[in-house]
Amino acid sequence: MATITENYRKDKINYKVQIRKKGIDVTKTFSNKDDADLYIFYKERLIENMENFNVPINEQVTLTQIVELQISNVDLFKKRQINDVKRSLNRINEILGKDRLLSTISLEEWVECVKILYSMDVYKGAKTSNGKRKMSLSTLKKIFSHISSAISYAKKQGIIIENLPLKVIQSYIRPLEEKENK
Repeated sequence: MATITENYRKDKINYKVQIRKKGIDVTKTFSNKDDADLYIFYKERLIENMENFNVPINEQVTLTQIVELQISNVDLFKKRQINDVKRSLNRINEILGKDRLLSTISLEEWVECVKILYSMDVYKGAKTSNGKRKMSLSTLKKIFSHISSAISYAKKQGIIIENLPLKVIQSYIRPLEEKENK
């Protein structure tokens, strides 16, 4: 609801606009009544439609923010575990993008990320002719387990997001492990 109050000062009239709605109280002064009416017209419509501009938190967070949330709030981590989680995050961010919103990453992109990581060369362990070796399935599983753990932690904190890395472990990595163990 909006009201306009006329204030007389010497040879001048000011128009004080006050818009009050639940939880909102806006006051502004104008020297012209038409400007005051126009302000009321647009401001009331903006206030009425403000709910349309609220973006849910699950559509605002990045994977990096989710992992940082877990690291900063979990006392159970030892320094080595924190470094492992950060390395896992860095590997995934190299492929999916660092500042990408988590809600924009599809299951297919997560699976593609697994395929790319699994085909990458790493420097430690048994060597190939290049002086490198392919990533092991257990390492790949650890990387996705760290990320899945961070997403699960965020879900416990009330952020409604789907744990797609866990689905990737279940639907892609485990079948590869079972095939390798046969």
